[in-house]
Amino acid sequence: MVVKKYVSFSYIVKVSWKSIFLMLLLSTGVSYAYLELNIKQAALDYLPIGTLGTAIAILLGFRNNSAYDRFWEGRKIWGEVVNYSRTFSR
Repeated sequence: MVVKKYVSFSYIVKVSWKSIFLMLLLSTGVSYAYLELNIKQAALDYLPIGTLGTAIAILLGFRNNSAYDRFWEGRKIWGEVVNYSRTFSR
């Protein structure tokens, strides 16, 4: 967890250099295929992409809901602890 107010550029590069390098290789390969190999169009069927996107959206919705439920349960417990400590101190 980063708790500093500002994050240095060298830290960002140190953490994400693998992803940056992979995207550089992928974009270079696509550009080479388009310009040198004259591959102008790739046939894509959008049905699997849409189905996968819908499934991921439903999954993330359920995960977000369960995370909020955990947060709310923790908040209720913390409120009970605060109330009991106030009662005990009186």
